[in-house]
Amino acid sequence: MIPQSAYRPAPRRCGLVLLIVTILLVLIGLGAMGFVALMQTEHQATKLRGDEMLLENVAASASDYLTALAGRSRKQRSELGGLSENPVMFQHQSVTFDPEQLDVAHFAIVSTLTIPSRSIAFGATNESAKIHLQTLLEWDRRFPGQAQRSLLQMPGMTIELADLLLDWIDSDSTPRMYGAEQDKYANQRSGRATRNAVPQVLDELLAIPGFSRQLLFGDDLDHAVSPGAKSNGFQGLTSDSMNEHPGWAQYITVYSKERNTTYDGQPRIYINHTDLVSLHHELDTRLGREWADLIVAYRQFGQHHGRSEQVASNFQVDFTLPSRFVFSSELDLIGLRVGIPDGKRSIRLLVSPLKPESYRSAGELEPIFDQLAIDERTVVSGRINVDEASREVLLGIPKMDPVTADRILASRNSNIPNVAGHIHPVWLLEQGVVDLGQMKQLLPFVTTGGDVWQGIVVAYLADRPMFLWDEIVVNGTGQGSSQLYCKDLRDRRLPIPVAAIFLSTW
Repeated sequence: MIPQSAYRPAPRRCGLVLLIVTILLVLIGLGAMGFVALMQTEHQATKLRGDEMLLENVAASASDYLTALAGRSRKQRSELGGLSENPVMFQHQSVTFDPEQLDVAHFAIVSTLTIPSRSIAFGATNESAKIHLQTLLEWDRRFPGQAQRSLLQMPGMTIELADLLLDWIDSDSTPRMYGAEQDKYANQRSGRATRNAVPQVLDELLAIPGFSRQLLFGDDLDHAVSPGAKSNGFQGLTSDSMNEHPGWAQYITVYSKERNTTYDGQPRIYINHTDLVSLHHELDTRLGREWADLIVAYRQFGQHHGRSEQVASNFQVDFTLPSRFVFSSELDLIGLRVGIPDGKRSIRLLVSPLKPESYRSAGELEPIFDQLAIDERTVVSGRINVDEASREVLLGIPKMDPVTADRILASRNSNIPNVAGHIHPVWLLEQGVVDLGQMKQLLPFVTTGGDVWQGIVVAYLADRPMFLWDEIVVNGTGQGSSQLYCKDLRDRRLPIPVAAIFLSTW
């Protein structure tokens, strides 16, 4: 039997249980706080992604908006103020996805060609104001050496770089004097290969030796912006102008094309059509019987070069006679005389209403020649817009000389404030900028239209400092893809303050 004195009770530990419970509660609390913080982070991330998706949809809406405008006739675009330098149409445009949330998301479209120092040009750039690389090769086939001469008009271009570019895009394997074909590229470690075709995007030209981003695209926008520059929470431009070094992309393109339509959007009349009945009817409907008879008669009898004869009266077209002649230029109609045999060894004349000595400044040429074409294609690529092209591009056109280029620039800048009023390039002849011979040489290469447009889309939110921006090229011809190019630029600093979009300057 164990004595009672041998039993010693264990000491009480009531506080230990409380401590353990407290620690457990703290851990549970910390876990809950971490979970809440995680949920808040996820919520913010979801909200940010939602805003980002909203801005992506806004940018897509801006692209569709520009495409729709590019698809309108030139007359309709002019009535809206044009697609370049038009703040009413392209500055601070609202996009609403939810009727209950008005004025939340916005976009602006900015031209990269016309941003002068400390100001913004709202609008798009006509790709027809640039030289199409495919057209450049076509010019070179017709006029050997023309492609090199055209490229050398661009600032900073050299003969060596011009030949390298032409060898890169032409289809043959024969190197030019200063160029290079596949055999030279094969010996380089880079493993580059000449494309031997016009690239789909100009960025591909950076693979050509000597072609830097600086030369091709001008000042790098990342270097044009100070990392610390801010304006109301947005990055701002610190250089005097983002176009101090514009780059060759302002002079060449792979996109330009236009519908072969009149100023108000009707298909032009193909005056070399073989169906003379249909041709006569269409000419009669649009220009009147006198023009219809003259053009169809020329197709049957050709031009009369003899001495003056009796002017035909009450002439009736004999549609049983075949078409034997074609127009080499629409301008052949100026001063045209057509001799109609009357079966009595005499000739009766049909005479053009346009006399060589009286058409200038009469306002007759543009409305008439806007209706006519010797090109039956519905979409034409590569013609240069003489109302919008730079001097460098104008000098690159075949048969163009510096004096004529300067006269074009002076005439379009001084005579008509809104160059969209020029409905046909024959205004150069009507205003005395060129003579008839020069106009015939230039007409196949020039236009006053263009349905492919390029711009920078800036999409942003009204109530918080968040935005994205894209470079886009849209196609308004109605043929092919409506968006030809889109480069997401959100990983680069915006070269203009978003706040300046409200003010047009900063």
